[in-house]
Amino acid sequence: MSRGCQTSFDGTAADLPACAGLTQTVTLCGGLIALARGTGFTALTCYYDAADHILVGALEQSDSPEFCGQSFGRFAGQIPGPSCDAVRPVLVQRCPARDGGAD
Repeated sequence: MSRGCQTSFDGTAADLPACAGLTQTVTLCGGLIALARGTGFTALTCYYDAADHILVGALEQSDSPEFCGQSFGRFAGQIPGPSCDAVRPVLVQRCPARDGGAD
């Protein structure tokens, strides 16, 4: 599931992955750095240890039940508790859609 996550991330704008047509947010909570990338219909949040910046977990969510057991989400590894859902992002980047290259 972590196939969409970088192996490490330090929480800075300079370390954000390239993106198009989605929003990226960075949140700090519970000793973790959360890098969330979403389109409004689906989202992937990658969790990194705040001390060594190594990937420790991931959460994938959808607006439709597309995962095992007709679930709206799935996770692997270490993710924070629900109290971190209320924490405000420290960084938000809205990525414009790629240009279709019309001539």
